[in-house]
Amino acid sequence: MTGHDLDVEFPDPDGAPPDDSTPGSSMPEQAVPDAPRPGPPPPVAGPPRAPQPHYATAADDDQDGYSGVIPYRNKPALIGYYCAVFALIPLFPIGLAALAFGVVGLKRVRRDPRVRGTAHAWIGIIVGGGLGILWLLLSLGMVVAVLNK
Repeated sequence: MTGHDLDVEFPDPDGAPPDDSTPGSSMPEQAVPDAPRPGPPPPVAGPPRAPQPHYATAADDDQDGYSGVIPYRNKPALIGYYCAVFALIPLFPIGLAALAFGVVGLKRVRRDPRVRGTAHAWIGIIVGGGLGILWLLLSLGMVVAVLNK
């Protein structure tokens, strides 16, 4: 059996000597390892392409741009943050609500980091809780002062 496509002779599996009448019979019996293989040529590589910008879509969970600024997926952390801001007004229940919502929001972030809102939760815990306790103590101090008069 001979390989006419490559002009290379392959030994016959039955052990018969190669036929000298075929073209390319003067070549050695073994093919050159660096000989080109038949088939389409390899594709020509062009210049490297510049990376394309990635525009966020609704399918991108962590790349939407707003969730880092406003953690809308973590409502307890966001509510705790706003309650902490409103706790600057001397209303102690709002500060304690900020503390509670901040703790719940922080637990949610630890359970699923994609929801974000760690900073908002900590602001709710520290500012809201601190001001809530401060207003609670001041309110109790005023009640005690009025009762002791």
